[in-house]
This record gives sequence, C-alpha cells and structure tokens, in this order.
Amino acid sequence: MSASEPNRSAPSLTRRNELLKRVDSAAAIAVCHETVRIALDRSLQKLREESARTMALIRDLRTSPLYRLRYRKSALLARFALDR
Repeated sequence: MSASEPNRSAPSLTRRNELLKRVDSAAAIAVCHETVRIALDRSLQKLREESARTMALIRDLRTSPLYRLRYRKSALLARFALDR
C-alpha cells in the first residue's frame, strides 16, 4: 500500500459527503414544494366551494319574490327619473 492511497479516498469521501448533503437538501426542498402544492390545492378547492355557495345564494335571492318586487320598483323609479 502506498502512502498516496489513503489520500485518494479522503477526497472521494469528502465529495461523497457533499453529494449526500445536496441530495438531502434537494429532498427537503421537494418535500416543501409538495407541501405547498397540497396547501394551494386545498385552498383552491375551498375557494371553488365558497364561490359555488355564493353563486347559489345569488341565484336564490334573484328568484325570491321580495327581490323581484324591489327590482321592479327600482326599475320604475329609474324610468320615472329619466322621464323628468
């Protein structure tokens, strides 16, 4: 065994350790990205559900007799104001 052989393995162990750190870092970043993606997907789904509920409420209100009465009254008032 020559004196240079142990020195050759030291740089490759150092390089290996550096690569392992990079892999660990990349894995941690991937986990963070996936966590953020999941959170965004959930938020988007909740927003869609809330939008659907809001639109349903608007449809219900527009078909209510009270809304129709007020709409007709405001339309008559607007027409009266234009006629002046």
